[in-house]
Amino acid sequence: MIATRSVRCIRILAAGAFAVLAFLASGWSAAPVLAVGETETPAYTKAGGDMAAGVAYMERGMFEEAVAALSRVVAADPNGPEAAKAFDLLGYLYWCRSWQEEALKAFRESLQRAGDAGGRLRARVAVGQVLLDAGRSDEACRELEEALKVAGPEDLDIVYTLLGIAKFEAKDSTGAAEMFSRALEAFPENLVAAAYLRKLSFGMPIHFASVREALAGGGGAAGAAGASRAGAGASDGLLPIHGVIFVNSGAAYVTTPQVMLTLGVDQPVPVKGFFLAAGDEAFRWHDWRSPVIEWSLRGEGDGKKPVKVVYYVAAAPAPGTQDGHAGRGMRCVYSAEASIVLDREPPWGSVEINDGARCTNRTRVTLNLRANDRTSGILNVSMSNDGITWSKWTMYQFTKEWEIPPGDGMKKVYARFQDRAGNVSTPVSARIMLDTVPPDLLWVDVARLGATTADIVWATDEDSDSAVEYVAKKDTDGKSMIVRDEDMTMLHHITLKDLKPSTTYRFRVFSRDEAGNVAGSRVLEFTTKAASQG
Repeated sequence: MIATRSVRCIRILAAGAFAVLAFLASGWSAAPVLAVGETETPAYTKAGGDMAAGVAYMERGMFEEAVAALSRVVAADPNGPEAAKAFDLLGYLYWCRSWQEEALKAFRESLQRAGDAGGRLRARVAVGQVLLDAGRSDEACRELEEALKVAGPEDLDIVYTLLGIAKFEAKDSTGAAEMFSRALEAFPENLVAAAYLRKLSFGMPIHFASVREALAGGGGAAGAAGASRAGAGASDGLLPIHGVIFVNSGAAYVTTPQVMLTLGVDQPVPVKGFFLAAGDEAFRWHDWRSPVIEWSLRGEGDGKKPVKVVYYVAAAPAPGTQDGHAGRGMRCVYSAEASIVLDREPPWGSVEINDGARCTNRTRVTLNLRANDRTSGILNVSMSNDGITWSKWTMYQFTKEWEIPPGDGMKKVYARFQDRAGNVSTPVSARIMLDTVPPDLLWVDVARLGATTADIVWATDEDSDSAVEYVAKKDTDGKSMIVRDEDMTMLHHITLKDLKPSTTYRFRVFSRDEAGNVAGSRVLEFTTKAASQG
């Protein structure tokens, strides 16, 4: 048989996924809890040597450590009794990472050293699927045809299904339909074969939605079988079984196709293996090797990536029975589905200071932020005054208050954006001149006087606007008047009109530069001419 391992426990997740798994596995207290993230060889594996350590690391998703331990097994005795298993596990680790050449070599080494039909079958199936992933479908078909020769009756439906998938991907619809039909004859509950066959019957490429429909009991013998399994416990006295899968501990987004899958079922029953489709419509068979595997999402482009798994398990025992006697010999199929959004593209955006102003006289400025992201959306923003030391990530908003360093001169503010997947944009920047010094008033003069007018002139050392405030001297309680000119210039000219003849006026001039700094003169006086002189 293709190797069978009992699910030790799928409650190995940290954070939120752990709580969900614990809920699903309530009543399964006898299963040992596996901790994730250990950096040293677990104590109970040390006595077992590198093979036991490699398996333990593999079950924790510790890829590098597992590869190192298993490589030591092979290096110590390339033809020893553990070499075939070590090569098989190495090939599986490489395959899950999409390291096709390395996986192919390791699986072929395992095939050469396999001592029984079960080992040869596992290796043949593995080699065929790696070839299929590499686009070498003709070679894959030949390898899987060899696998048929060593497959036992309990494995025929799996190998027929794989051969059907290989022919399907080789565009041999007739051959694929024949293999899927044989798979269903061997095992009518084969939901994957049924899903492919349903699409072939319409002459259309398979789509993930159709697989979901078939697995949900969309029709035919497989649909009915799936429905009966979903209701197990209500009619046949068996405990209900649910398939479980988490992608990256239930995370919503990922920035790389490499993900961690946590797999299993919520009852302590043996799992033969599972069909997996991650990110595309291509199902692949996995003998049960580990409840945690690294996997590379397939398919081009970013976006939502569905991950579907179809488990082959024995029936759960009914309450009061011993060792699963009530379900012994039954082969049931349970499916589970999850998804994650693949987002590899960083966001982009812009920053503007004080609505694009060129100058400011305050160190407190307002940043106008605009950012975009095609897939997961903008989450955070961080700012800097030098592009090296950054503020903490804070929630993205259109405007942010920010403090620039003191000291007059050109200031630069940087901003970077983070999307919900964790991608960070290239920093963008904007400049503004900090100017806290008001303009100098070089001189102020009354250039020309009339009976009802007065021309006030002055100069400044930088471009500024112009204003004159004036009031009749005798109107001690009167409200002053102001005449303004918003034009920015260094030579200023304001004409006061509608004045009273033979009247003394008090006035002063003001100039405000682009940064908002204001300079004002002392109070001066002029007296308009008599009416007869106007």
